[in-house]
Amino acid sequence: MLKRTVKACLARSGYEMHKLSHEPLALYQGYAQESLTTKRFYNVGAGLFFHRYWTNIDFASEWYRPRQGHPFVNFDLTSLEPLPIKDSSAEIIYSSHTIEHISDEAAAHLLSECRRSLVPGGIVRLTMPDFDLARRAFRRGDHFFFLSIGMSKSLPQCFLQFFASQLTLLSPARAPRKFSDAEIISMFDRGEPEELLNHLTSLCAFDPEFPASHINWWTYKKADRFLREAGFTTVYRSGYGQSAALPLRNTRLFDNTYPQMSMYVEAVV
Repeated sequence: MLKRTVKACLARSGYEMHKLSHEPLALYQGYAQESLTTKRFYNVGAGLFFHRYWTNIDFASEWYRPRQGHPFVNFDLTSLEPLPIKDSSAEIIYSSHTIEHISDEAAAHLLSECRRSLVPGGIVRLTMPDFDLARRAFRRGDHFFFLSIGMSKSLPQCFLQFFASQLTLLSPARAPRKFSDAEIISMFDRGEPEELLNHLTSLCAFDPEFPASHINWWTYKKADRFLREAGFTTVYRSGYGQSAALPLRNTRLFDNTYPQMSMYVEAVV
């Protein structure tokens, strides 16, 4: 009964709980033993994740405390400090549903740090909410697309929550202003929204009291640009469980946060 209750609570937050004892360790046979024993696989924004070969990096906060049951390296992505990873040492860097919580400046710095930290041939894999999917769902009136956000909210508020949640009427986070349903509908009746998106997210800022707030938007075009500006030359759109890195194909551990609304992008050093 308790296990079902815990799993249900995690599911409402976008997480799944799995037993790790049957993880196919053969997926790691191509890596040096030193990389395994020194945990040169990094999960940035790790939450509940745990694996014997991986190092968790996360931001310690009261908000996330219930989801941080395993040891992790405390790191604030908004500090613009170097990642706690040595140059050219990381085999894989994985970050799921994290960069929508930080500014463009912090995201650009993170990706540059990933480029610095990865070994030649190393892979960074990013998953994040796909704004293009959300915009299409909003235009066709698909409220169920935003089910994880909450059906009690109106469709326009759910859509705004997707990339600028501090600006929604129901958000307790601080913001210069909040937007009504009518305002949201009117704003997105126009054409290409990039300038509008940048304006709206500029009204948001990382708030340590509400670190789960979405304050950024991502499309594949934007992710590709940021990765290339960080120094990656091989960038491609991936899919659920379709990583070029064998360990990341284990969807019991990876890619299991809101796959119905997610985008998967990889870059190789």
